[in-house]
Amino acid sequence: MRSDLKTAVNLVRPLKLSALSIYSRLAPILQDHRIGWVVLLLVSLVPLIAFGHGHDFFMHYRRRTLSGEYGLTTWLPYYGYWFIMPFALLPPSIALAVWNLANACGLGLLCKRWGVNPLLLALLFPTLYMFGNGQIEGLIAFGVTLSFAASPLIAGFGLTILSIKPQLTFFIGLYVLLRRFHWQLLVAPGLIFIASLLQWGIWMPEWFASLRASGGGLSETAWNASFYPWGLAILPGLWFFRKKPRVWLVIPPLVMPYYAIYSLALPLTVGVSAWLWILTWVVSLIYVTGGYTPLWALVTLGLVWQAYKYTQD
Repeated sequence: MRSDLKTAVNLVRPLKLSALSIYSRLAPILQDHRIGWVVLLLVSLVPLIAFGHGHDFFMHYRRRTLSGEYGLTTWLPYYGYWFIMPFALLPPSIALAVWNLANACGLGLLCKRWGVNPLLLALLFPTLYMFGNGQIEGLIAFGVTLSFAASPLIAGFGLTILSIKPQLTFFIGLYVLLRRFHWQLLVAPGLIFIASLLQWGIWMPEWFASLRASGGGLSETAWNASFYPWGLAILPGLWFFRKKPRVWLVIPPLVMPYYAIYSLALPLTVGVSAWLWILTWVVSLIYVTGGYTPLWALVTLGLVWQAYKYTQD
């Protein structure tokens, strides 16, 4: 028996050494942020051949932007469509590729701002889901990056982009305003808001009516990753995290009534450890096979812990 055990150990040892050798060779490559960028950009192009084919971009964002029919299947503040217009005007044959590449760059730049390699982010289900649908979270991520710019004028433009999807960015926008308030932060939002009034008149009541009619997205339970209302219990803890912007970015899935699964690509930019990457895929596979969305709260709580660990932002 002892000799059999020794033989088994001798057989396993070379495999262990081989695995360690492979890891030691791959680790420097996988830690190279340039590799992460390449993978992120390539993943953004997958929907050109499979996985959604950019349904939300073509059927909702592009279609509504060109038609001017707001508040039907997209509920952005009206000025938000100005940011989509350059992509909507492109020929359909290249529009999705350019749109997704731009969103990939937005996610990558926010990862760079946090000092994070985007590789693991690129290889997660919410990110694939986002690119597959042709969603807008990368543009929002670009707004987050701009909101930390040294110039308050540029940061204010970033805040304007954040306001396109306030359910994702309310807390990080509040963090920016509270931590570095300057009157110039309001210049870009103010000018763009005034310009929207000149084009559409007093559009806010119509916008709010469309939001009420949609139910705020609460009927879309199949892809709602929110942990509302139980997640509200964490709000008082923001006081202890008030100097950690990453935490303010990952709080919304816990407290907002609606937070789509693909929108998790935005808070996942704060950094994905190996255990969190595995947890996210486990929850993703459970969701794909059974659609049990409350488990996404585990991913969000993991993100809160991940964001809290960073001492410098």
